[in-house]
Amino acid sequence: MVFTPYHNTIRGLCSKVTCMALFVWIVQQGYKVGWRTTTHNELGMFLYHAVSNEWILTHAVYRFVLVTLATFSRRIRYLEFYTAIIVLILHRRVNSLPMRYLFGMADTIVVPILASMSSIYEMWSNQSEEMLQIGVPLDLMLGIVQLLLAGYTVYRICLERDKGK
Repeated sequence: MVFTPYHNTIRGLCSKVTCMALFVWIVQQGYKVGWRTTTHNELGMFLYHAVSNEWILTHAVYRFVLVTLATFSRRIRYLEFYTAIIVLILHRRVNSLPMRYLFGMADTIVVPILASMSSIYEMWSNQSEEMLQIGVPLDLMLGIVQLLLAGYTVYRICLERDKGK
């Protein structure tokens, strides 16, 4: 997502900073638990144990702001909603597991399907895609949200680094 065009928006530039911070945080969390990824035998899905609930929530807010950029179509804007629904469905099937373990599987299901369906729709549609019009005040506010997320992420990185000592 660091390479997503930012279309000269404040939120686009701030999203790049937040993306890099989230990347460092997930690498730190993965390293801390030895990149444990396991297969759940009942349903044959993978469970990603390295991500904390805080990272998932921070990433969801980051991505919610990110998809307001002109690069993303209207259908992609529902990405977090669809991922949350899939997590709930998977959790209902395997309620013995923490929901955070299911985020990776849900995201793996939703992202390619949504991106593919969006591309197919755009290929066959004669309608032009509605652009989300965001003015400067809202752009600035969403940029500040991204910077607050980046700040929180750096705080968590430092906190977890200090815990490891």
